[in-house]
Amino acid sequence: MGIIVPILFLVTGFLYSWISGDPDKTLGNTTMLAWASMISGILLTLIGLGARSGATQDAQGNTKRSKHDFFYIPVFVWGLLLGGLSIYFFVTKGKASPIEPAASETSPTTPPTAQLPTSRTVNLYNPTNEALTYIVADDTKDGLVSREEVAPQSFAKIELDEGTYLFSAYNGKKETLFTFPDKAFASDEAKYTKHKDDKGSFYQRIVKPSTKENDDYDEAWIVLDGKTSLLLVNVTSACYEDVTEAELKKADWVSGIQEEYDGRDMIEPLYNQFMKDKMISVVAPGDKLPTTVSKSDIVYLLVPFSGKGDKKAIVTQAVISARF
Repeated sequence: MGIIVPILFLVTGFLYSWISGDPDKTLGNTTMLAWASMISGILLTLIGLGARSGATQDAQGNTKRSKHDFFYIPVFVWGLLLGGLSIYFFVTKGKASPIEPAASETSPTTPPTAQLPTSRTVNLYNPTNEALTYIVADDTKDGLVSREEVAPQSFAKIELDEGTYLFSAYNGKKETLFTFPDKAFASDEAKYTKHKDDKGSFYQRIVKPSTKENDDYDEAWIVLDGKTSLLLVNVTSACYEDVTEAELKKADWVSGIQEEYDGRDMIEPLYNQFMKDKMISVVAPGDKLPTTVSKSDIVYLLVPFSGKGDKKAIVTQAVISARF
């Protein structure tokens, strides 16, 4: 039965690596060795003691106990040794890797660990023919965060820290065009948080930070009239260097619409939709498309849509205007 000693130790080490997801499977991983020694030590002690309790009698009536050992050391002793070894490993600090230099040997020029993003770009788009003013506020701490007038058919960019905010916009007559959270969306706990103070309860929109990947799209959009939708259209083929305007007119761009976003809420196109080995870019309304693309590029265009008119004609004209 002694052969069970190395088998059980290796199996418990493998199970630890598989369950924990620890990528380091070398013998220098003291965390893995500690758990493998502890679990196999307990099992081997019990198995070894159980095996020793078995006894047989020979023809002369003498009692004979079976011996179960590995390298002449009884199985139950191996269990005790591994148990003691696990205590030693648990006392020592963390995981030691023989290929990593000690902290004191690290080069002073080694760059610090990259910090995860803590903020996100939010675009405030004015699709109308008059100037509109937006307001961003945080009623839980700072009050007014930002106020700015946005020219017709253009947008402003702001950088917002991770948190919750109120958004609204008004025109030159001080008429409020929208305020959200809108009642139609406020119940979505993934997007809105309900706060309470001495004046009552209110909702604020959750703004999460950018993702750590650099080849995806994280910017958010707010349409200041509170009703114009934004269509996300795949226009990669319109960016080919030799494409002609006639070809763009014939193309079915409606089939390229990936999403239609409701203008009553903050729009987060492709947020957290990382695509491996692809470089994603989103072109804003009114901006020009790139004229060359690589095989890994995916280019989208945001097209305003009020819900009126021929969607196909509107999208086609937007693509042509952005390309030529």
